[in-house]
Order: sequence, then structure tokens, then C-alpha cells
Amino acid sequence: EPLFRSLRMSHIDMLEYELEDSPSLERRSAIEKSQKSPVRGLKKNCPLRRSFMEHDDGENFWDEGPDCRTNIRFSTSRGPDGSPIHTVAAATFNKLVQQLTHSDHHDLDFVHTFLLSYQTFTTPENLLAKLIQRYHIVRPADMSYSDFGNMRTSIQARVINALRLWVEHVDDFKGNVNLQTRLLNFISSILYNDWPKLCCRLRRNLVAIREQEKEKKGTWSLKPKPRLRLPAHVGHVVSLFDFHAEEIARQITLIDFKMFAAIKPSELLNQSWCRPKYKHKAQNLLKVIERVNRITRWVATAILSQNTARDRARRMILFIELAHYLYKMHNFNTMVAVIGGLHHSAIDRLKHTKAKLEKMDKKATKRLANMKVFINPTDNFKRLRDDLRCVDPPCIPYLGIFMADLTMIDHGNKNFSKDSLINFSKCRLIYSQVRSFKTYQRQAYNFEQIPALLNPLTNFHHLDDDALSEVSLKEEPRGKNQ
Repeated sequence: EPLFRSLRMSHIDMLEYELEDSPSLERRSAIEKSQKSPVRGLKKNCPLRRSFMEHDDGENFWDEGPDCRTNIRFSTSRGPDGSPIHTVAAATFNKLVQQLTHSDHHDLDFVHTFLLSYQTFTTPENLLAKLIQRYHIVRPADMSYSDFGNMRTSIQARVINALRLWVEHVDDFKGNVNLQTRLLNFISSILYNDWPKLCCRLRRNLVAIREQEKEKKGTWSLKPKPRLRLPAHVGHVVSLFDFHAEEIARQITLIDFKMFAAIKPSELLNQSWCRPKYKHKAQNLLKVIERVNRITRWVATAILSQNTARDRARRMILFIELAHYLYKMHNFNTMVAVIGGLHHSAIDRLKHTKAKLEKMDKKATKRLANMKVFINPTDNFKRLRDDLRCVDPPCIPYLGIFMADLTMIDHGNKNFSKDSLINFSKCRLIYSQVRSFKTYQRQAYNFEQIPALLNPLTNFHHLDDDALSEVSLKEEPRGKNQ
């Protein structure tokens, strides 16, 4: 069975901002002066508040009023010294943006959590609109101009800082021309006049994305590249299986990491990979899932393509070695796919092939039996989780672990409270998973690529499950001695 089918049910470094070019009160824009709008009232029963993907209550940022239990709630814990620590548990969209750009304090953990999880309750376009609203500050009637000037300076700098972190560390602007254009217009018409120094880096990074000059790459290891393991006698025609299993593992891993590194954090949200309505939001993740399932069938197909039990056993030995080298390279995702192919139902029933395998290589036979623990989901992939906690990068984790955990979080926690506040405690759980996922995307593998192997290791030839079963029965019919 495809390995992911069952799962269908189932630093950011903060740079301090500069205040040298703080705009004066006289430079308030016409947009800010007209920002005040009539209070619309809280729509607690509005169906849009229950929407998982595109939450926007329509409430103007400056109309919501001061903090109260109807718009923000905190949970309290104790720090190491016993002092109370207050964290946001639930809030309206406006109040979450206020915490993101608070004038008096800055919670870096909150910023990280918000930017990597906000798409569970709204869209990038809605967030940008809220940040622009936040930037155009309205002076409270009871606040002096002096105090307002200080608050305005701090909040606007926080907004620019949040925008910079969003552009630099989240992939939402890549490929989203509409979002890029809206932010560039805001920078050119407002920010550049108010904060010329502070917005330069923001604009430069955004333009680089728009011109596709900034390609996401993992950092490289300082270790030298290992020597290629080429076939002893390279003729005009070389089969993939003429290469050593370790070299095949390296070449597969280079392809895998490029695909793995392309997965955006937003693709892990809202179970987009298994919801037809939102699959377009998880295209890179779905490509990796498809590749895993194709590799599983390719392994089974390659074994069954051999006409004798001895040849099939030899091919199994090669794939057992391949899985072993993938494990040593910490490419757990494809290792699971290869092991899944070795334990495909069409292969598991080949008694005569397995008997030959045991006679030819007892070590490989024992290794194959031990590998089954990696694809056993009954213990929640405990062995894979234990290994993942201990390895050093580079690493490609088994994506099924993250998908299963995110599915559990989604099913076990409501998106909104009874009074329609966004459940930010759920966002923290999601952030913990996404942050862990992103750490494995940072360091790439330092292997030499063999261009000739790119096509055969990308476009796998394989049979479907029914055809594999037919071939298996043809090669070793039930009840027939060989």
C-alpha cells in the first residue's frame, strides 16, 4: 500500500530596529487621517469566524477597543524564578496583530509562532491589510500628542520589523505577485517617506524575491565531497544497477533534498495535503508524497522484473543495501519508501526468492527483518522518532511523522473558542511542529551529482499494485515448488 495513504485520516534572528528616522506627527499621511471608521460591532455568530482558512472579522483595527475577555485571553505559567508568565491563549485577529507589533513589549516567541501559523486562520492578503491598518495609528482622544508620538514611533517600527521578518523568513511572498505588489506600493507611497532607512532592507529583499534573484538553498557542510563510486567498467550503456548502492543513495538523496527544501511551512497547515479544496496550497509536499509512493512501487517492480529467484534475491540485496545507506545518510523519508517496497505484498509472498536470499546473504536477510520496525505505525513510529532526535544534519525526516502529528493537533483542538476567539494555543502546537520541520531544511547534502542518473532516479518506471500482484503470482504461483 502507498505509505502515506493511511495518513489521510490521520534563528529567526531578531534585529533591533533603528529610530533615527522616526517620522514627525506633521507627516501623517492622508490615509491615516481618514482611517477612523464607524464601529461595526462584534459579529460573534458570523460563519466567517468559523472558517479555518480565511478568517477576517471585518473589524477595523482601531475600532475594536481596549483589551478585555471578549477579545483576548491569556494563560499564566511560572518561570524558573517563580514569576508569572502570561501568554496569549485566544484572541481576535486584531488583538493578535496588536501583540505582534506591541508598543511596550516584544515577545519573539510569539512573533515566530504567529508568522509560521497565521495561515491556519487567515490569508497573507488579510494579514498585510491588518498590518497596514496597524501602521496608520489613530490617536486616542485622551492621549497627549507627546505620548502619542512615542507610541506611534514604536508601533510603526514594530510593523516594519514584522514585515521584514515575514519577507525574510517565510515564503509567502514567493510567487505571489499580488502580495508583492501591494507591499511594494505601501513601501513606495508611505514607508519610504516616513522611514527611509528602516524600510531599505525590506524593499531590497522584496525586490530580490520578485526578480527571482533570491533562491532558497540549504547551507553546505564544510566537509569535502565524498569520492564518487562509479562502476568499474563504464561502457556506452550503463544500467542504474551497475552503480554501487551507496552512490545510488547519494544521488537519490540529492534529488530528495531539493524537493524537501522546497516545501513551504504553509503547506503543512490545515491538512492541505489531503483536503481536495486546499491541495493547490501543498503542491511541493504532494510531489514528495507522490515520489515516496512511486519509489515504493519502483522497488517492487525492479525486483519482480528479474526472471529467476536467484536474480530477484540479488536485486533485493541491492535494495537492502540502498536502504542501509539511506539510513546512514539520514534520508529517512526515502529509506521508508525503499523498505516499503521490500515489504510490498507482492514481494512478501515470494517464498522461493526469500529462501535464495537467506542462502546467499544471511546478513542481508537479518537486516531486512530488522528494517520492518521502521514502517510499523502501531507504535507511532517510535524508532524513527528516536533516531530523528539523535541525528545531526543534514537530514530528510520521514514526513509521515509530521503529517500524523499535525493531523492529531488539528483533530484534537478547536480552531475557535465558544465566543469566536482564535485558539492561539493551537497555533503554538502547530508552530512547534513546523519549526522542527524547518530546521531540517537548512543544511543541504554535499555530494557530487551525476547528471546521467538524474532522469532514471526521477522518472521511475513502475507497475501499479494490481499489476505487481499479477506478476508476483506469475513468477511464483501459489502452491508450486521450485
